[in-house]
Amino acid sequence: MIKFVKICLITAAIMIGMGLFSGIIATAVGGRYIIREVLSGESWDFYGNRFLHFSSSGWQIGWNDNNSRYLSVNGERMSNREFDAQISSNGINRMQIGVGVGKFDIRIHDEDTFKVRIRGGGDCNFYTDGNTLFVDGFDYSSSWHNRRSNNLRSINTITLYVPAGIVLDEMEVEVGVGSMEMTELTLNRLTASVGVGALDMIRMTARQLDLSVAVGAASFSGSVNGNVTVSCDIGSASLHINGSQSDFDYDLSCSLGAISAGDISLAGMNSERRVDNRADKKMTLTTSIGSISVYFR
Repeated sequence: MIKFVKICLITAAIMIGMGLFSGIIATAVGGRYIIREVLSGESWDFYGNRFLHFSSSGWQIGWNDNNSRYLSVNGERMSNREFDAQISSNGINRMQIGVGVGKFDIRIHDEDTFKVRIRGGGDCNFYTDGNTLFVDGFDYSSSWHNRRSNNLRSINTITLYVPAGIVLDEMEVEVGVGSMEMTELTLNRLTASVGVGALDMIRMTARQLDLSVAVGAASFSGSVNGNVTVSCDIGSASLHINGSQSDFDYDLSCSLGAISAGDISLAGMNSERRVDNRADKKMTLTTSIGSISVYFR
C-alpha cells in the first residue's frame, strides 16, 4: 500500500511538472498574445509566417508580422532596419534591459557614453528616465531556430556598449526566447529572469545576485560579495563563484530536480537542506524539476 501511494505521488508530481512546463512554453512563445488577438476578433494564419512555420531545417516564430518588417525605436520607425545612438552616462546608475526574440550583447568600451547598435525588425526602446537607462526590444518580431544545431540564430540584434569603470546600483534583466551575454560589469544588485532563452554573465562583480530561470539556461561567473538567490523551475543554472564554499550559509530546496554547491548536494522528491557556516553571506537555491550547480574557485 505504501509503495502504491508513493508511485501515485511521484506520477502526480511528474504530471504537474509537465503541465507547468507546457504553460511556461506557451507563455514564452507568445500564447497570451495569440489568445488576446483571437478574442478581439483578429484572424490568425497558424500555418504561415504570421505565427509558426516549419521547414526541413527548423521552425520560425513570428508575432505581428507587419511590425516585424520594420524597426521602430522609441515609437519612431527607422528608414531602414538599423539604429545607432548614444546617451551620456552622467547620472545613470540603474539599467533595465530585456530581449524577447533575438540576441542582446553587453560590452565594455573606453568611452564615457552608453552606445547602442540595433539591427532587425520590431519594436525597441533606448531611453533614460531619471537615473535609469532602458534598453529592450523584439517582443513581437521573428527569429529562426535550427533544430540540427539547437542554437537560436536571429536577424534581430542589440549591442549595448557600457563605459568601463562604471558601477551601477541596480540592473534588471529579462530574457524571453532570445539570448543575452554580458561581460565584466560591476554593480551592487543584479536581478535577472530567463524564460525559454539563454543568459550568460561572464566575469561579473555584484554585491547581490537574484536569478530566476523558467525553462531556459543561465550561467554566472565572477564575484558576489553578498547574498545569492537562485530559483529554477525546469531549466538549468550554473554559477562559478570566486571564493570558497565556506563563504556562504546555505538554504536548499528541491522538488524533483537536483542542486549542488561545492560538495553539498541535494536531489529527490521534496528535499530540503540547510548548512550554517556562520558566514556573512547566504545562498538560497530552489528548484522544481530543473538543476542548479554552483562551483567555487
